Amino acid sequence: MAFILANFHYSSNIKYGNAFLVQERHIILHQYQDQGTMIWSLDSMSDIQSTQTTEVTSTKSESISTTSMKAVISNNKTENDPSQSAKNDMAIDEEAGLVGKTRKKKVENDDDDVPQPTANGGYSHTKNTRAKISAGNKGKTPWNKGKPRSPDVKARIAAGVRAKHRQRFLKKLNDMGMTEEEYEVKKEEERRIKEAEQQARRKTNGSYRPTEETKKKISAGNKGKTPWTKGKPRSPDVKARIAAGVRANYRKVFLKKLEDMGLTEEEYNAQNKEEKQIMMVDKRKKISETMKRKWQDPIFREKRLSSIRKSAKSQEKQIIEADHRKNISEAMKRKWQDPSYREKNLSSMRKAAESRKVEESSKKSRISTTGATTKIT
Repeated sequence: MAFILANFHYSSNIKYGNAFLVQERHIILHQYQDQGTMIWSLDSMSDIQSTQTTEVTSTKSESISTTSMKAVISNNKTENDPSQSAKNDMAIDEEAGLVGKTRKKKVENDDDDVPQPTANGGYSHTKNTRAKISAGNKGKTPWNKGKPRSPDVKARIAAGVRAKHRQRFLKKLNDMGMTEEEYEVKKEEERRIKEAEQQARRKTNGSYRPTEETKKKISAGNKGKTPWTKGKPRSPDVKARIAAGVRANYRKVFLKKLEDMGLTEEEYNAQNKEEKQIMMVDKRKKISETMKRKWQDPIFREKRLSSIRKSAKSQEKQIIEADHRKNISEAMKRKWQDPSYREKNLSSMRKAAESRKVEESSKKSRISTTGATTKIT
């Protein structure tokens, strides 16, 4: 009897992974009596537990019952042989330990798919149970298909949802350590800051400039993609519209600037012109001071003077050449006023022109004669 109870306790420890489920359910103990020996076996109610749990618990019962029966049979055969009884006890213990280890590994692997207690006092469905329910409901028409909910049902559902949201909200406030008024003040401040930031990003056309975070998201999404405009030149019409838009945008910015300054366009132009003149005076003054400092350097001074001398000589030469040509022109004009000089030069020009005509006619005759001779030949 002591051996059977110890073996039962050993098996219970091995099945500790599902012992909790067995304790939570009904336990049935069967009593068998064979030749004055009391044997206890454990079984579970298959109509309460799930299929997987029943399988594990049934296996547990079989292992305990089998071990107990073997102990009884061995006891009957070896009542007169104490040494044989000790050997059988050792073999039974080893076999029970091996079975227990195998069952323990199986239970450890199935721990994730066992019914878990719920907040309402029930137990969750296992994967096998859900699969059976799904297979049983396939092909069936839901009882509420096509039946609209009544206003009373809708009101009760809405009330339940609001109550659930209210419960979550209060739990959130409790975790944050704030009251509802403090939370509302905080949310209002966050909303005000967000609206101010959004208004700061608002454009004149009503759109909003994207934030840096949005720009990074857009950049990450467009990386590796080919732009749809790649390799497509813009048409003249598109270019003209872009240019007109850019000019209009600059014009709006300029008018906004004038409005901020409180000036008209004419006043701004006059002021801008005056500022440019002042800037030119300052610029010339700076250039003058810079050149004065440079002319204090002997090397720079000598270099500049040599270049000036060369420039002066070239200019002088040009002046001399111009005067010389003018003198020649005036002298030739005076000579042509003399009738004898004029007649002499004109007669020379006439003779030269006649001689050129004679030469040209002789050339033409020679060419024509040579061409006729070639044809006769």
